[in-house]
Amino acid sequence: MKKVKKITKTFEKKELKKLHRKCKKLWSLVVRSKASNVCSICGTDKFLHAHHIEDSRMCKSLRYDVKNGVALCAKHHKFGKEAAHRGFITIYKYLINNRLDDLSYLEKIRSNELEFTKTYLIDKIQELQLLLESLYIESVRSTLDGNNNCR
Repeated sequence: MKKVKKITKTFEKKELKKLHRKCKKLWSLVVRSKASNVCSICGTDKFLHAHHIEDSRMCKSLRYDVKNGVALCAKHHKFGKEAAHRGFITIYKYLINNRLDDLSYLEKIRSNELEFTKTYLIDKIQELQLLLESLYIESVRSTLDGNNNCR
């Protein structure tokens, strides 16, 4: 006879933690892919990070929302004089000039309350995987189109 495992609170917490990790990794990949794997400020492809525009700890409803992300090199993310973690001005200017619709969206959504359930996280993972796949397919198509134009 097989023993049936009892689902404990500890097990559920570990499972949620794994789902959060996977969601964050996918979110980061999608944000960087949407930016063609270059820094949104300077265009370099070195040491690329995905940055939450609205702090993910303060605003759970935007934590895994791709519109709340921007791809930044290490200099513009944490280490440079105008880094996103040292002040909001550089990111704000970028949003005003390039992503005004996303800025309006972030303002509307940021006050929404959200609870991270297992179902929500699984759905979000599937959504991010589909988005990543579509970005990959789009990238391959544009590469192929570029190669065909060269001939």
